[in-house]
Amino acid sequence: MNQTEAREFVQQLIGAESPLSDDLIAGCIDGAVIPDAAGRLPTDDGWQPTYDGWWAAADAALLAESLQGDRLTSVTSEGSTLQVQGRDWQAVATAWRSRSTIGKAAGPRVIEVTGYPPFGPTSDGMRGLQSLDWS
Repeated sequence: MNQTEAREFVQQLIGAESPLSDDLIAGCIDGAVIPDAAGRLPTDDGWQPTYDGWWAAADAALLAESLQGDRLTSVTSEGSTLQVQGRDWQAVATAWRSRSTIGKAAGPRVIEVTGYPPFGPTSDGMRGLQSLDWS
């Protein structure tokens, strides 16, 4: 999804109760860049800006939790108790991050060694003294 679609997606998920400004949401979206449909990375020429909305939403949820501060958890009035608790942004972020493709995109990888550098001693040969005759 492009940046506009990602912004709408994040705003829809976090809802109106979020304490995040548009600038903070934009920062979360900027942190969720992914390869485009052609497989080009953000550092490659011709990359079409592409974002993972789930990852951006998870970042936004964690940021919202950090800004939310203390929550009212109980109110007593004339012997009755009312408990009010805000949205659990930590659980929400975990659920949204699990739907993201960023962590799953590459899958397991194997490092392939294509060759070894030639062996050389770490003493005289490496210091340029290989032409000396020590006999």
